[in-house]
Amino acid sequence: MFRFIYILMVLALVTLYGCNSVNSDTDGAFIWQEIDRFEDNERLQFVSIGEENNEIYVGVSDEWFISTNEGQSFEEFQQPDTLVFRSIERHDGVFYGITHVKAETLLDVFVVIFRNTLYKSVDGNNWEPALGEFFMVDFELDASGFIHISREGGVSSINTLDGTASENLFLPEQGTNGGSNFTSVFEIDENNVVYVASDAGIYSTNDNGISWSLLPEQPLGSEDIIALAIDDQQRFFAHTSRGFFLSEDLGNTWVAILSVMYVDPNAENGRLLPLNPIDIAFRDDNFVYALNEDGFFVGSKDELSRFTEAGPTRNNNGSNRVTEFFSYPNGDALTVTANGRLFYGKRNPDFPFWSQ
Repeated sequence: MFRFIYILMVLALVTLYGCNSVNSDTDGAFIWQEIDRFEDNERLQFVSIGEENNEIYVGVSDEWFISTNEGQSFEEFQQPDTLVFRSIERHDGVFYGITHVKAETLLDVFVVIFRNTLYKSVDGNNWEPALGEFFMVDFELDASGFIHISREGGVSSINTLDGTASENLFLPEQGTNGGSNFTSVFEIDENNVVYVASDAGIYSTNDNGISWSLLPEQPLGSEDIIALAIDDQQRFFAHTSRGFFLSEDLGNTWVAILSVMYVDPNAENGRLLPLNPIDIAFRDDNFVYALNEDGFFVGSKDELSRFTEAGPTRNNNGSNRVTEFFSYPNGDALTVTANGRLFYGKRNPDFPFWSQ
């Protein structure tokens, strides 16, 4: 009888906190395990990571979770009934979360009001507003303890040490396309210089966001930057609507890289296609992780001309194509697929690519 009760208790704990990861494949660049803790993917609100213990953060409609063991189990946290987070990150033991864009009903008409709020929490359960409300595009934590938030017209920064906030709006009110000017993605170099892409080009700050300066030269298509990355050699990569560009002097001069290609995973003859990444990570170990409309790929900084598909094995209808990825310092990767499934990947030591 006691053994039966014990088995029931174990099964209950697995149901509540376990993820029962299953191997997806073992013969590619990564050995992937599916995290099936969140099979009800319609409730999935966000996925993000923390670098400590290879943390995984997952948000659903009324709660969020942290895993510190590669998705094998999760600790549950609550969020206020009126909040739904779009992203959460941790800095010096404090959690920061941006809410989803507010949607309100006005005169019986559904109207989306573009406003978000930055919240903070010490324990992950009790949250208080830190900044906002305004439309927040992205946010980044720098090495000095400042959070920089891209927004309409410029950047807002908050000092996490004393809670003070500053607003620096440096873009014209109206962009070249007739709409508002927004800043978007950030990148930070080893000297804690912060770069932000915008509708007017790439700006930088070296004084914690007090002032921002437009880079002296811009890559072609800088008004529409899709991805930014800086590697450990201080090489600056930018993917714009006009192609892929490299600067070896931190934005003073740019050259086009014409042969950033990947092997078409849908063709038997191994033909090469332009990579056109929508997200890219240049790692300190000389490898590059990239995402495009076709999936998740790996390459080398020394040979950007040939990327290899590295995502979980696809199903027949392609619904598990990778649409988002995260890279950990030790080389592991976390991917989110088009059908809302999560996969944790560890490099396959038997895959020839890693020993090149």
